[in-house]
Amino acid sequence: MMNHREMWYKYVQPNQRGRREREDQSEIAQRAALVDLIAKYERDGLISFNTAQMDCDCAKWTSGGTVPAVPVAVEKAIQDLYDGAEGICSWWIAAPEDVAEYRRRDLALEAFEDGHPHVVHA
Repeated sequence: MMNHREMWYKYVQPNQRGRREREDQSEIAQRAALVDLIAKYERDGLISFNTAQMDCDCAKWTSGGTVPAVPVAVEKAIQDLYDGAEGICSWWIAAPEDVAEYRRRDLALEAFEDGHPHVVHA
């Protein structure tokens, strides 16, 4: 299984490079780009849909799961992510064998308990 740094450099960073250009594209072009991305990582009819989120209390987590390699299913997963988000969130698609494991960090609690350099401003 890949660690989070390897996943970032393999899946997230390459897809971030063209993000601004994709945002300026028409809806049809954006959907075609999503279909191409799904086809790139599809294995046996599945892809890995991974997320990274942080809520308003500075709790940060990553998670992932497999979804059918069908644009409608992926678009539903994206919409469900945005509907349930309590703060910033991002997503990326990967091969099914590279599902992100669940990890959670409470940055505010770490700052309080251990003196880590995380500060929460009100």
